[in-house]
Amino acid sequence: MRPSVTRPPTSIRRRDTALVDRTHLVWRLGVWGGATAMGLVFARITAVGPALRLWGNHGVHVGDLAAFAILYAWAARVTVGDGDR
Repeated sequence: MRPSVTRPPTSIRRRDTALVDRTHLVWRLGVWGGATAMGLVFARITAVGPALRLWGNHGVHVGDLAAFAILYAWAARVTVGDGDR
């Protein structure tokens, strides 16, 4: 005879799952927010590459676009598929 396995009540399991989901959401928002903050700091303190004029006296440096592309690719890599953990 196998020993019986007791499972916690459904209400407790739902609450734990909601806490994990909330924690993952906060973590993902932190990763994306950090990537954005780092990109803005990079754009503020550097002037890498030629500037692309958007309108009037406003534009963006190619290095800034590259920094955002790298940081957002990293954020996507870190956060996508995290639900499998």
